[in-house]
Amino acid sequence: MAARRRNAPNDIGRPFNNLLRRLSASDFALIAPHLAHEEANANDLLYNPGDDVEIVHFPCGPSLVSYLVSNEDGRDVETILVGREGAVGGIVSQGYLPAYTRIMVKFGGPFVRLHVGKLDVNKHPRVPPPPLGASIA
Repeated sequence: MAARRRNAPNDIGRPFNNLLRRLSASDFALIAPHLAHEEANANDLLYNPGDDVEIVHFPCGPSLVSYLVSNEDGRDVETILVGREGAVGGIVSQGYLPAYTRIMVKFGGPFVRLHVGKLDVNKHPRVPPPPLGASIA
């Protein structure tokens, strides 16, 4: 029973997504003000092929996302399922590449969303310039 409580959704004050829970406290604090908590329904469309990837979607708890690739005959093939262990949209491409497949919610539930620009800024924090008159080696 204690192990189950340790894995309860709100036990550390973070969304029930393994990527977000693995961040250090200081890294999570950088993005926390920009996270949007929302509910998604089954079959909600997140991206179509060619869409600009502007939002990172973190499935939480029982939520599950499906990547669908169209065959030559027009049928969709489910290729990847992503749940609370990961995220979809903009993590790798940094939002500069279009979506290559349709991404839909398979099982609805809680999601946390983050604009790619906010993620990118916090991945590469600005280094303050050296003080005036300081020599640069």
